[in-house]
Amino acid sequence: MEKISETKQIIESNAKNAPVKDILWNAQEARTEGVRIIDPGVGREVVVRHFFFKSIPLPKGVPKPTKRELISYYKRLIEMSLWSDGLIVREDKPLELVELHTAHKISPTLYRKMKIEEADFVILVLASSRLGQVFADKPQIIQ
Repeated sequence: MEKISETKQIIESNAKNAPVKDILWNAQEARTEGVRIIDPGVGREVVVRHFFFKSIPLPKGVPKPTKRELISYYKRLIEMSLWSDGLIVREDKPLELVELHTAHKISPTLYRKMKIEEADFVILVLASSRLGQVFADKPQIIQ
């Protein structure tokens, strides 16, 4: 990476969702060479699985569970489902929960699938084959 300019201080006035009104940032312009990264397609295969869920109606006064609580609640069920397919959750990537109102920002296809499934949230999981398991699907290299 090549440094182009000296460090400048920039003030963000009237910052929203911040502990202070004005935030002081240190900024610097940088540039890299436009070298394309080529994936040779070697290594373990990775599977992306989607698990769709509908929210459970809560009694009045009971707070809505957080994303972390929902992931913890459904994690064992997801692990068992993957295990039955010869897969395990990748430990280097955490499970990700996406709610219906934010799904369209991530993927219009995912949003449409959630509407069809009538799901309130989806948990996205990166998985790979268990040791000694043959990977049945043909892997695709995504560039």
